[in-house]
Formats: sequence, structure tokens, C-alpha cells
Amino acid sequence: MRFYKLLCLARPQLPKEDLGEIIRMTTTTIYNTGGQVYDLCNHGDRPLDYWLRVHGDRYNKAGIWSLKFSPDTLRQKQSLSYLESQLAEDRRILRFIFQKLDHESLPAGRLADDQRVIRSGEAAAKGIS
Repeated sequence: MRFYKLLCLARPQLPKEDLGEIIRMTTTTIYNTGGQVYDLCNHGDRPLDYWLRVHGDRYNKAGIWSLKFSPDTLRQKQSLSYLESQLAEDRRILRFIFQKLDHESLPAGRLADDQRVIRSGEAAAKGIS
């Protein structure tokens, strides 16, 4: 199982409803393609070290949030490229980047709990079929 971190820079002072909609779209895309979300962190509006020029506007501040997730192993490439295209089309997003993580970058207890849940879900699925 591979883990990724999505770091996203959104327009500064974005209304909570818009930020919630972006995060909901992102997590829904991950879940619909068979992935799991492990951590979501909103870092708030932060000053940037340099000016960004995006969509004809200039920004020296951005709303920063991050998301740790694991895509479905079988559809990993398709789900990442689909998520990338959705984020690229959204004009509220200034920049984003995906980073591949090691198992050590996730909390050990959290990873163990998640794997226990996955195993129990697989066992339940076998019992149903």
C-alpha cells in the first residue's frame, strides 16, 4: 500500500464554504476510486516567500492545507491523474503537489489501526460472499 501527501495552496481568504467544497471534492474523489484518507490538516492563510502569478493575478499569501491518503493499489495511476486534473481545473487552487510517503511518515498506531480495520473489512467481505 502506497501513501501520498497532497499539499495544496488555495486563494487567500477563501470562504469556509469554498474551502470545504474543495476538500469534499478531493476526499470524495479519493473514496470513489477506492482510496482511504488518513489525515487532513488546515494550516490557514500563510504568507508566501515569493509572489505567485496564477490566472492573471498575483498572490503573496495562500490558504494552505494538506491531506494524507492511500489510493487504491489497482487504480493508483488513474485515480491520481483524475484527482490532478480536477485540482488543475479549479481556479480557487493556486498550486498543488503530491508527495509519496514512506510507512514511517504515518503514525505507527494509526497505521496499525488502519490495517486492522482493513483486515476486518476483508474478513467481513469474505463472509458475505
